[in-house]
Amino acid sequence: MQTRKGNPSQLVCDYCGAVKKEISFFIGASIKADWCMIEGTGKMTCPACYDKAIAEGRAAIDKHVQSAKEETMYNGWKNRQTWNVALWLGNDEGLYNMARGYAEYEEPYKQLAAELRTAGVTETPDGVAYNDPDLDIAALDDMMREQAS
Repeated sequence: MQTRKGNPSQLVCDYCGAVKKEISFFIGASIKADWCMIEGTGKMTCPACYDKAIAEGRAAIDKHVQSAKEETMYNGWKNRQTWNVALWLGNDEGLYNMARGYAEYEEPYKQLAAELRTAGVTETPDGVAYNDPDLDIAALDDMMREQAS
């Protein structure tokens, strides 16, 4: 929030520089836009800039919410289980080569997991089951296809 030099009690619109003539505030809702501080940016706006300011505030809040959602992911993956399986498929040479061989299948990860079970391998060395119900199969399919290309 800006204030006018020499008169700290004057409010200045952070968008257009307009000065509020008198200081008056009310608490509660209003039918028309008045001078207000915008949630999400903390900027002061005059009625003329209200629509632009509120859009900027909503965008800032949406960006914050999206960032918070991404932070709930596990190293860019939906969860720890998916991350761990992807880690092993991408970093163990034998599993990596095996996964590449299934990339052309319609459901590459499910085919690979079935083959691993047939061979008696049911989980990663870290203990995550290759058929864990929380695995993001679509993301693992995409990763396998990317590795093969």
